[in-house]
Amino acid sequence: MARYCIRSGNLFAVEDDRPAVRLEFLKLSPLGNRKRVFAADGRMELETNIEMTGQGTSLRNRRYTMTDPQGGVLAIGSPEYEESDDPDIVGWSIYRVPCVDHVLIKGPNSDFSLRMLNSQNYRLLDAKGKIVFELIHHGLCGGWNIEAEDCFEPKMLLGFFIFCRYLEQENEFVTV
Repeated sequence: MARYCIRSGNLFAVEDDRPAVRLEFLKLSPLGNRKRVFAADGRMELETNIEMTGQGTSLRNRRYTMTDPQGGVLAIGSPEYEESDDPDIVGWSIYRVPCVDHVLIKGPNSDFSLRMLNSQNYRLLDAKGKIVFELIHHGLCGGWNIEAEDCFEPKMLLGFFIFCRYLEQENEFVTV
């Protein structure tokens, strides 16, 4: 497993427990959910967004997209309710919003499940249930630590990080 860290929107390879080489960085859109990942030399590598696939704002109509600069699909994620909390199965609770705890991700070559352990820890599992990516908040110092299989390009690591942030948004309490 390779080790990385994210500090201030920059992805670094970690060597000897210290950030060493800046690999990629994030640019956020001022409005909306669109985010872009750029290489260290400034080339755009990928873009993510939350798209609506049907009428209304239901969770079932949302999908997370990760595309390359030419618009080719790198991954599509479908957010899902926690199994014991799915309103289609257990009904809608009167006193709280159902928890969204994972995203089913379809990539061009494989499928994954991104699991939110809590708002600061995430795991990406392959189709066999093996952990291939783990994101852990760095605590009071800020930033994030990543351990991932060597098969992932740095741009994909930031793409998965953004999907984690989208997943966290699903559980935010909205006040009016």
